[in-house]
Amino acid sequence: MGCEVSDRLRDEIFKQLLTIHNQFNQEGGYPYNPEELYSALQAVIAGDFAAARSGVRSMSIMFEVDYEKTVRELVELGGYDWVDPNFVYSPLTKNHTGVKNIEMALHCFGCKMSPKDVDDSFEKMGLDRVRHHEILTLGIKRPELQMQFPIVAHSTFLEGPNGIRFGIKLDSEEDNPRMLGGVFLSRKLPADYWFAGIRK
Repeated sequence: MGCEVSDRLRDEIFKQLLTIHNQFNQEGGYPYNPEELYSALQAVIAGDFAAARSGVRSMSIMFEVDYEKTVRELVELGGYDWVDPNFVYSPLTKNHTGVKNIEMALHCFGCKMSPKDVDDSFEKMGLDRVRHHEILTLGIKRPELQMQFPIVAHSTFLEGPNGIRFGIKLDSEEDNPRMLGGVFLSRKLPADYWFAGIRK
């Protein structure tokens, strides 16, 4: 059963929608992340107001991945800053071939999360683990994202010479916009990290 909306409240809602429309047309472009706006509006339209109010932020991105390229080729193609011969790119057992379109979901939970916490949350969301080809291609296709926030593929491993595994992280600094690094998987990860998953 629907709710009756007063004329006053309806006018106020339309004013807010008009404000968003005007932001699109202002000089310099929309001042915030439009994909976050899209995700928030999707939650509101679906009546999921708790998600819209919470610290969880998310976005979905569609792009094409060439699984025929090697990981080394993707690292070089992306102009990433780190190609360390002492590290092994440990692939997941589920492999792909050819060129495929995927949908990657990025989530920032707004609190410290362990890899298991993220796995449990992604399982509820119907998200699969990200592979090397996918996270590296994201950085190639959408390089501006890792300049906005750190992006972590917590289930995609770099394995060091001592056998310690690191999750892959795309990040940036003022003088280095193409950082490819690792994060320790034995501890909770910072609240500002965005975690990558694949729509099943």
